[in-house]
Amino acid sequence: TNKINAQKFPTVIVGRKCEHLSSVYADDYKIGALAAEAILKRNCKNPIYLGDKLSVDISRERAQGFLNELKKVGVNPQIYYAESHEESIENLKTAFSINEVDSIFCFSDFIAFKVVKQLYKLNRTDIVVVGVDNIQNEIPFPFEILSIGQNKEKIANDVIGLLFKQILNASTDVNFIVENIFLVE
Repeated sequence: TNKINAQKFPTVIVGRKCEHLSSVYADDYKIGALAAEAILKRNCKNPIYLGDKLSVDISRERAQGFLNELKKVGVNPQIYYAESHEESIENLKTAFSINEVDSIFCFSDFIAFKVVKQLYKLNRTDIVVVGVDNIQNEIPFPFEILSIGQNKEKIANDVIGLLFKQILNASTDVNFIVENIFLVE
């Protein structure tokens, strides 16, 4: 970020908060909490979280929101982090060998779709799966999942607005816009 700031190029980070650059992002803790609410609404008691790399802040924040929301009602999820989508599937197999899993919150829709494919192979279509990004709105898939989404048009408009503000005002002010999230059922 120091090189970008030194060049004074108009810059907006999308999807993650960067302290030194303007950013448009969602509250990942709230994403985890909303996923937990969706799972609890479906009376699930044995959820797991299949996260991205442990080093990825937003994965840890989603896990924390998920964990805290579930702990409020005495549900203790298993939390897994993975270096790859393939490792996520291995974590899924491990989780099934340890516990009777009834729901899965995935870091992204891409992981969720791989999980659903694996669940079909295991003949476990009864498992609730929640992803993030609502990509099924743009990319047709043969099945639907629950997904935490955002208004992508608003995100694009907010990014363009911040870029124009930087260009027209020759501003180096750092601005943050936190986008709303919603459950797509």
